[in-house]
Amino acid sequence: MPTIIGPTTVEFPKHVYPAVVDVKPTWSADWQFTSELQFVRASVCSSGQDLDSCELKRRYGTVKLPWEATGGPKPAWGSGAGWWSASGWSASRAYSRPGSAV
Repeated sequence: MPTIIGPTTVEFPKHVYPAVVDVKPTWSADWQFTSELQFVRASVCSSGQDLDSCELKRRYGTVKLPWEATGGPKPAWGSGAGWWSASGWSASRAYSRPGSAV
């Protein structure tokens, strides 16, 4: 009997966690978790077809971030050119599954 793969009524994916962004100014420096950087998009290219890219954003000015009780001034950063960044999806650090203790 053949297996038919088709649409399903099951919610997919069940949980989507926000991307975790770590940065460091030089390759020899330690990774720093930066909660105020938001992952926007990334692309990974191979075989020399193009350059890998990652787009991050950071709010600045008078801002109240979701985890803050009150807002306040956030200074603009200088250029992030030359910094290393690592992005990934993880529920193991700073995030938990809904209904579970942190």
